[in-house]
Amino acid sequence: RSRAFSEVKLSRKGEGGREDTKVAPKPPVEVVASYDKEKILMSGWALGEKSHIGDKAAAVRVKLGEGDVVLIGFRPQFRGQPRGTYKLLFNSLLLSGLDAYPTVSK
Repeated sequence: RSRAFSEVKLSRKGEGGREDTKVAPKPPVEVVASYDKEKILMSGWALGEKSHIGDKAAAVRVKLGEGDVVLIGFRPQFRGQPRGTYKLLFNSLLLSGLDAYPTVSK
């Protein structure tokens, strides 16, 4: 028995100690980039890539409060060889300074 916690008694039969809680609504998500379904790798190796990342989002834009957040699921600056992925990184930074840019719809 702990002095830090008190025992909770059920107030009615069949309650089970569960409490009804409200679930927060999911924010709107816009997929900015996604992985291909079949040809995922350009070079290198990966195990189970089709089941883990195939046809899934690589970068998304999510509504958060008054603005948006861009989430990138890979390293766009990887090894200093971006081959076009810097565009995602710098467009995300540019987006933060624009007032008239359309946000993700609700």
